[in-house]
Amino acid sequence: DGSREAVAIEFSPCPALQSPPVPGTKLCLRGCRVRHGTVLLEAGTVAVLGGEAPGLVAAARRASESWLRDVDWKNYSGGGPKTLQGVAASAREAAWDGHRGAAPTR
Repeated sequence: DGSREAVAIEFSPCPALQSPPVPGTKLCLRGCRVRHGTVLLEAGTVAVLGGEAPGLVAAARRASESWLRDVDWKNYSGGGPKTLQGVAASAREAAWDGHRGAAPTR
C-alpha cells in the first residue's frame, strides 16, 4: 500500500475516465507505457477507484474562478497586461493562498 504522484495524459480515449475527473480521484494503473517521465493512459490500462478530496475540489473551484475572471477572451484587445504565466500564477494563488495545506510544488 502507498501512494505515488505522477504526471499522466490520456494518450487515447479511456472510457473509465469521466471528463473532467473529480480532484482527488484515485486511479489504479496497470500496464501503462511511460515516455519521458509521463504516464500514457490508454483504454484498458486505467481503472477508477473513486475518491474525492473536498479541499482539492474547493481549490480547483477557486482557481477556475480566478482564471475566468482574469481571462475574458470575448473582450480581449490583445494588449492586456496579463501573460499566460501571470494568469496561471494568479489562479494558483487563488487556489491555495490562505487555505489549509500547502500548494503542491513542482
